[in-house]
Amino acid sequence: MKKFIPFSQRYAASLLNKRLKIQLRKELRISLLRTMQKYSAYDSYHGIFITIERLIDRLMTQLGWKQLMIYENNEMQATDSFETFMEKTPHKHVIDAIEMYYHLLLGERQTHISFQEDVNHLF
Repeated sequence: MKKFIPFSQRYAASLLNKRLKIQLRKELRISLLRTMQKYSAYDSYHGIFITIERLIDRLMTQLGWKQLMIYENNEMQATDSFETFMEKTPHKHVIDAIEMYYHLLLGERQTHISFQEDVNHLF
């Protein structure tokens, strides 16, 4: 299996050079958060819980953070709230969270397909 590389790292140069621009309105961010919460459940195939907490741990590990980070008052700041993270983190990290959550759901075929369909309908 290929190693997962977050969107923000795969496209770092394009994002930095502003060749790739992302804008996610607040309503979309909230809808994405609610969709992720809907699929936060027990993965019976692997016998593990797929939860927002597991996603947070994976995000912080993958991005090298000690806490979730948001952009507020023209600077990056730490937050303990996943809801605040989804509303205020840079757009690229919202995409990271969605992709990473999808990868956490891959064990449950029908679940990850339903999640993918729900997210696609939001865009």
